Amino acid sequence: MQRLCKIIAIESVLLFKAGEFSDGKLKLMKRFWSKRQEAKSPDRRKEMETHAHHQLKRLATAFLRENGCLAVATEVRCPISRFRIDAAGYLDSVTDDGTSRSHRRCDPRTIMIECKQSRADFLRDSENAEPLLALREQLERIRTSIEEHCIKLSEPQLRCTGTSLFAQLDEWDFSASRSPAYRKVLRQLRSIDEKLHGQTKFFLMKRYRLADRLYLAAPRGMIRRRELPPGWGLLECSPEMELLDVRFPAVEQATKAMHRIRLLRNIAVAASSALARIQEPHKEISAIVAQADSTLILPRRDWD
Repeated sequence: MQRLCKIIAIESVLLFKAGEFSDGKLKLMKRFWSKRQEAKSPDRRKEMETHAHHQLKRLATAFLRENGCLAVATEVRCPISRFRIDAAGYLDSVTDDGTSRSHRRCDPRTIMIECKQSRADFLRDSENAEPLLALREQLERIRTSIEEHCIKLSEPQLRCTGTSLFAQLDEWDFSASRSPAYRKVLRQLRSIDEKLHGQTKFFLMKRYRLADRLYLAAPRGMIRRRELPPGWGLLECSPEMELLDVRFPAVEQATKAMHRIRLLRNIAVAASSALARIQEPHKEISAIVAQADSTLILPRRDWD
């Protein structure tokens, strides 16, 4: 199939250079070549994303840049899992006047945004979501109670001292707790997340603090506050798909330095891969044109 496509492309270039290739045929050939490149792309092996989802990702990258992220990419792999996030950004500087002229260093921060274009895309079974959401709220209260009244007393080694100016505000690594009751609640929460969304991405990304801020991006009015996964914020876009506004801010959670570095590396990989996909068609077309030039023998014309 690949050999056949290359032969057709070479013949088309020969006909065009010989003056026997009409504009209509040229447009048809460009469309054919574009479809071939899409079929070769790894993203094409999955179901094609809709135009609305593509627009949400575009707005998500614009939101990240507007909020100071200098390193931004789409389809970024999470730091320690197989999941991919729709958009991610890394920032280590801020501006005082809101412009890009003056930057000052700040503590590194990472932001992840997952785009959802419809309720069916967000909730696996919206009809049975209410009882699951109510159960999740109850389990969240139990989880918080165990953390505050049990783990902090019985496992003081999980306290990350020095993470805050005030001792009472220090971070705790509850994910390393050995409490059987706590682990049981976490398993139940993960199960509910899988039933709600068909996956455990939202729960695991929050539990392991894979980014400093986690956001969902969706059309305005599609997601209610109580439906948000715990710890996640909500960005809403207007019907015109022009920009994203913060509807509910994300909970600031201090992720590990190794997670930030790994995510920055994954952002660079995703951006490089996207650039390579853009440049690949041009390289192949140039090679085909060069091959056509080497084999092309045009008829001799009398210019007198």
